[in-house]
Amino acid sequence: MCISLADGQRSTEDVLITTVTIEIEGRKFDQELIALPNAKRNRTLLGIDFLKKSGIMLDLRKQQWFFADMPQKQFAFGEHANNQHPVDNLDVNLCTLREEEVFIAKVTPMGADKRISHRNFTVDFLIVLFGICSWVAVNGLWVELPELVNRLPEKWQLASYIVITSQIANLGPILFSAARKIWSQKVLEVPIIHASLAIVIAACVLLSIFWDSTTFILGELHSTALLILAFFLAFVDCTSSLLYLPFIANFKEQYVISYLIGSGLSGPIPGLVAMAQGVGGYTYCKNVTITNSTEFGNVTEYILEPDYPLPRFSPNVFFGILSGQMVISWIAFILLNCLHQATRERVSLIPVSRPSNPAIAENFQTSTASADFSTSIERTNSSQMNLLGAPGLPKSHYYLLLFIQGFLSTIHNGVLLSIQVSGNILILY
Repeated sequence: MCISLADGQRSTEDVLITTVTIEIEGRKFDQELIALPNAKRNRTLLGIDFLKKSGIMLDLRKQQWFFADMPQKQFAFGEHANNQHPVDNLDVNLCTLREEEVFIAKVTPMGADKRISHRNFTVDFLIVLFGICSWVAVNGLWVELPELVNRLPEKWQLASYIVITSQIANLGPILFSAARKIWSQKVLEVPIIHASLAIVIAACVLLSIFWDSTTFILGELHSTALLILAFFLAFVDCTSSLLYLPFIANFKEQYVISYLIGSGLSGPIPGLVAMAQGVGGYTYCKNVTITNSTEFGNVTEYILEPDYPLPRFSPNVFFGILSGQMVISWIAFILLNCLHQATRERVSLIPVSRPSNPAIAENFQTSTASADFSTSIERTNSSQMNLLGAPGLPKSHYYLLLFIQGFLSTIHNGVLLSIQVSGNILILY
C-alpha cells in the first residue's frame, strides 16, 4: 500500500486490515482500521469516514462534539480515553486475488466475541431478485417444451436440438475467463452483467414474437428463430455461473445465501408459470371418421387422433412473462449498484501489493513472526491443511474426479434432456 506522510514522503508497505467495534457514549460502530506492522506506539486515528458513519459533529470553537441527531447533548474534547483495551494477539489470514498477485489481510482479534451480523433486508430482497435471473431463461424454455413440441416441426426432436445449442453456448464462460486473463486489472463484472441482461431480455422479447417462425433448411422445416434465440439464452445463463458470484462477493458474506436462494428460485418460478398455463395436461385420443370417395363408392375410415388441450395462455404470453422477470432482475441489479443502502453493505477490500523490495518483505516477515501472523505462503498452506485435511492428492485422482464430474454433467445436462419423452397421459374416449 502506498503511504503518504505529512512531510510528503511516500513509501510502499504491507499493512493489516481489521474491523473493530468502537463504542462511544453507548453507541457502537463497526469500523475498518488499517494497522502498520512496523509502526511502534502509534495511536489509532479516526478520520472523516468514521465521522460520517457515526454522525459525530465537531464544534472546534467551543471545543465540543455531539451526535447529529442529538445536538442538545454536547461533550467536551478530551485528551485521553478512559477505557483502552489493547489487543495482544491477532489472527491474520492472507488471501490471493485473481491474477494480480496481491494480498488482502483480514485481521480478527483472538478471543473476541462473535457479533450477530446485521443485514439489510432491502438488500437481501434485491439480491434475491437479481439471483433469479441466473438460470430462469433456460429453465423457462425447458418447462415450456411440452407446449412447443406440439406446434413446431421438430416435434420431440426439439429437445436434442436445444441441448446441442446449449452446449455450444458454453463458449460464454470460456470467453469471459479469457477476458479476465487479458484485462485482469479492470472490473469487468458490472458492465458485462448489464450487457448480458440486455441480451437475454431482448432474446425473451423476440421469442415471444418469433418462437413459431420456421424456415426451410436442406428441404426440411426447422425452428430457426427459436434455436438461435435459445443459443443467446444459454450463452448468458452459462456465463452467469462465473459472472454473478464475483459481483456478490463485493457484499458482506451473509448476502451470499440470499443470492443462492434467488438462484434456486430460477427453477420453480417458470415452473409455476407453466403450471398456471396448463402445460403438460391430459392428451385425449378421439375417434375421427374420414370418408373418401373412390370409383367403387365411398370408403369410411376410423382413425385415432391426439387431441392436445389448449393452454390457458399462449407461449407468446409465457415468454413475455419471462421478459418481465428479467427486467425486474435488471432493475434490482441497477439498484444494488446505485442505492445508498446497498453500497453501505459492500465490503471494503483494500488490495495490498506484495513489496518488490526484498528488504521490506524480510522486515515485514520478521516483525510479524513474533506476533504469530500467518504471513508466509507456508503458513497459508498449513491453514489450508487444517481446514481441508491432508492435501496433495495424486494427479491421477484429480483427473478421475474431473472425469466423473464431466461424465455426470454430460448425462444430466445432455443425454437425459435429449431423450426425455412427454409425460402426457393418453385418454381414450
